[in-house]
Amino acid sequence: MAKPYYEDANLAVLRQAGIGKRVLDVGCGRGRLGAELKRRGNTVHGIEMDPDAAAVAATRLDLVHRGDATDFARLPPEIRSGGYDAIVLADVLEHIPDSLGFLRKVCELLRPEGRAIVSLPNVAVWPVRLSLALGDFTYADSGILDRTHLRFFTRATANRLLADAGLRVVASDLNPCIVRAALPAIKAVLNGHGGAGAPSDPAAIIDSPAYRAYARWIEPVEAAIARLRPELLAFQIVLVGVRAA
Repeated sequence: MAKPYYEDANLAVLRQAGIGKRVLDVGCGRGRLGAELKRRGNTVHGIEMDPDAAAVAATRLDLVHRGDATDFARLPPEIRSGGYDAIVLADVLEHIPDSLGFLRKVCELLRPEGRAIVSLPNVAVWPVRLSLALGDFTYADSGILDRTHLRFFTRATANRLLADAGLRVVASDLNPCIVRAALPAIKAVLNGHGGAGAPSDPAAIIDSPAYRAYARWIEPVEAAIARLRPELLAFQIVLVGVRAA
């Protein structure tokens, strides 16, 4: 049985995206994040390489281009013309060989006052530090040590990436890694390892009553605690950048 494509809406990105904006979601996946952005009154375009994910995203977003986001010559005119209020790069740059060059290029699609909202996995988070202390650095199918990651970032190097791309960081946020440390076990159960009949719906986690309760009541407290030591407790670092003057 194929592994489920678990969806995530990246709560920190949603907090930073605003409403009534024209947004480009680069690497939009199945469009779950973009759909949440649309519910908040935004017009959302997406770029996604995976054909199955792009097909689902096309039912959720205003426009989806199926293709390589780094191939600017093949972008449709509606995207290539730019003028976006915000460009979302949620867990994308770590998959790109020249992440700095791509970030510089894609930001050309922003309006002069537009914002780049960048989410990056934090390789210095405490579970990875603990594993390293025990002599282990094992790649996984997803998460911070996803085997498709080509680059790794800490909070400091994420800030440096935006600065090197000519962006001034005007806001920062995070998705915490306290409760989330148990997510691999939760996924194992939902993937069928926890018994017969376990769900394999891509939205099994995020649409569950338990997740909705977590997002409403627990995540805000967890995020507040993580902000005390973001370099240690952040699963994802979210930075908002504008063009430096």
